[in-house]
Amino acid sequence: MDIVTAFGGSILAFCFQGLLDRLSSVDLMKYVGQGQVLAQLKKWEKMLKRIHAVLEDAEEKQTANRLVGIWLCDLRDLAYDLEDIIDELATEVQRRKLEDEPVRPNNKVHSFFSIMCGGVNLNLNTIKFNAEMVAKIEEIGARLDEIIKQKDELRLAEYSRKRVSHVTERPPSTSLVNEAKVYGREEDKKAMLKLLNAQTSDVEVSVIPIVGMGGLGKTTLAQLVYNDPTLEFDLKAWVSVGEDFDVLTITKTVLLQLGDGGDDKDLDLLQVKLKQKFFQKKFLVVMDDVWTDNYEQWTLFRSPFEAGSNQSRIIITTRS
Repeated sequence: MDIVTAFGGSILAFCFQGLLDRLSSVDLMKYVGQGQVLAQLKKWEKMLKRIHAVLEDAEEKQTANRLVGIWLCDLRDLAYDLEDIIDELATEVQRRKLEDEPVRPNNKVHSFFSIMCGGVNLNLNTIKFNAEMVAKIEEIGARLDEIIKQKDELRLAEYSRKRVSHVTERPPSTSLVNEAKVYGREEDKKAMLKLLNAQTSDVEVSVIPIVGMGGLGKTTLAQLVYNDPTLEFDLKAWVSVGEDFDVLTITKTVLLQLGDGGDDKDLDLLQVKLKQKFFQKKFLVVMDDVWTDNYEQWTLFRSPFEAGSNQSRIIITTRS
């Protein structure tokens, strides 16, 4: 099966989690040194946590407030640049770790040149590196300050335990979307359409998961591509799944979406019907807000889908 992770909110979510993990790594803190660079990195970590806490609220407000959509785009660009700098820091950390390794006694040539030449050059490189990084870090710090300032101006609320019930009781989604009120999803939509239109020689239906924490626009992205007029599918269905992955209910919902309103309560009969609907057809099915990671349930549910064309697609939005 062709499993492809789509772009969109998932990238921002993974970036944030990865950045926070790397900023707190022991190696990075040990070799980065002290003073200005270390202080900035610790400041970054605090600021990223503050930004991370408002992403859910930003997702909810972006469709109604264009400025929030622009803020999310700026935030994504900043996350990419921040990741590049951490990559540079990680490379320097690795170089310093190699320097710290003791010279092997039998490598006399390496030892000699390390003492006679390498020492001066390495020190100069380190000074140059730190000077360059300080400038880059200060620039990123300024951009983070601006992002935080805009966050406050937009009055984005931080996620708290008080909102847990809101998350778990999320109302079912629909395929409807007001594209005029969606901002900052153009590139993500193009990437998704490319995946959906890609030709594949696989014998099975391709599954495209859109994964990430709540509040990053996974459903919005799925709605945009589901309603794109350039897509050519014989059949389409949208299913809002939620926490309870009931194979019988979901199968019946897909059939209802495809125009079969039968009242059968037998899973076998329902799946046979669905298989007949999909037989040699090119279909697109969106399963929104999937929580389960139960392989047996998923295998049972997707059995009828295998009757369709190998150009069919299943989009799944799921929690990280």
